[in-house]
Amino acid sequence: MHLLVWIFGEAILGVFFYELATYMPDFVKIIVCGAAIIIWYDYRYFQKRTGRIYTGPLLLLPLILALLCFAVWRFTGDNVWARLIVACECVQSAYIVVDRMSRRSS
Repeated sequence: MHLLVWIFGEAILGVFFYELATYMPDFVKIIVCGAAIIIWYDYRYFQKRTGRIYTGPLLLLPLILALLCFAVWRFTGDNVWARLIVACECVQSAYIVVDRMSRRSS
């Protein structure tokens, strides 16, 4: 049940970030993707580990989708794929931030 709620939440958040990326200029998209990548690297490599990092499908799904969208974007050049990349990176960063907050509160 909780997995379905998380997937539904990711879908809603993805639609929100996709619509937000539609109205962003290109330099803002680059800044947002850079911040998302920094959050991911910080989570993955520079975090002080007190326990195990659980990289479940909810964390890896936006990354895999962003990589697939990047591959399609390189071939087609359509702006739709660039917006999907920004949305996937933002969803993944939001998931990491929520995971960090839940670990701090417990």
